[in-house]
Amino acid sequence: MSQNAAFDQMTVDIIMDSIRYTINKKHLSLEGAAECVKGMGTNAQLVDEAHRQLEEESRAISTFTGAVVDSHSYGGQNWYLGPSDSGQWSKYLDLLRQKETPGLDTLDEETTRVTGLLANPHNPGEKRKGMVMGNVQSGKTRNFAGVIAKAVDAGYRFVIVLSGMHNNLREQTQTRLTEQVFSGSEWYSLTQSIYDLGSVTNATQVVENQPFVCAVVKKNTARLANLTRMLKEIPDELLKLRPVLIIDDEADQATPNSMAQREKISAINRRMREVWAQVETGSYVGYSATPFANVLIDPDEDEDLFPSDFITTLATGPEYFGARRVFGLADGDVKASKQHGARRRAVERMPRWA
Repeated sequence: MSQNAAFDQMTVDIIMDSIRYTINKKHLSLEGAAECVKGMGTNAQLVDEAHRQLEEESRAISTFTGAVVDSHSYGGQNWYLGPSDSGQWSKYLDLLRQKETPGLDTLDEETTRVTGLLANPHNPGEKRKGMVMGNVQSGKTRNFAGVIAKAVDAGYRFVIVLSGMHNNLREQTQTRLTEQVFSGSEWYSLTQSIYDLGSVTNATQVVENQPFVCAVVKKNTARLANLTRMLKEIPDELLKLRPVLIIDDEADQATPNSMAQREKISAINRRMREVWAQVETGSYVGYSATPFANVLIDPDEDEDLFPSDFITTLATGPEYFGARRVFGLADGDVKASKQHGARRRAVERMPRWA
């Protein structure tokens, strides 16, 4: 490559960053952001080349690898262009590198895949529900922290983490996310390690004026009611332009309807439905090692939290220390284990929701 060609690519790279920045700041599509950059007086041919390369990058991202998706929701298209060299993901990644955290390449790949499965934050009114499955203590929290970082870089503005039913788990999650993701002047936190979500009287002003808003909320009827009231106070048109990401940690716990009779709804499940109903643009993502109750939610109940748009799995990294490594497998279990592995690989190869 000649020096001139290298210089041209460097210029294209700068324009690509400008297009990404415009997408996030002005909530535009890739095409709209490219036209906006052209309108700033940038060379049209260079903008077209940057646009073309961004489209190629988008197609190269393996969003649907290892995931079962609803073809009606996605249509085979990737909206997510991948992480930029600056922003919340870059900060999070630098922090993990300083701690010499293993498996960062895998984390990058998996969080890119999950982020690409979310609703497009630049498409007002789009909503998606999904599920991420991972083994116990296999890095689910680290994964959804990375998804949060990439999602806000891509255009999400309001992050809600539903963290179990007990104060100690909520406090632990709040502390960890505050240290690793929810730090800096860009973030306005509605909760802290010492207190859960209370009444929010200035919700519209907060969501309208703050770059990123976050809350870590216990799955408790009173707390979820506070969350619903806050969302109801925010005008629908504003919420459409402030995409909401709901992360449901331990999604198998309390989220599914636990009432035996179909026409009855358990208290927390009802509150969860009310929260989701208030979201105008955004995504609900449940994380669990045991998602059996979640996938048995009635898929015809649109207002409930059945993962109707995608289900994906997380690989166990080299640092994962599970029961098999401790106890091994009995001879009679080896064949069953191989069959289970074959079934899982078959699911991962399924290109669309079955």
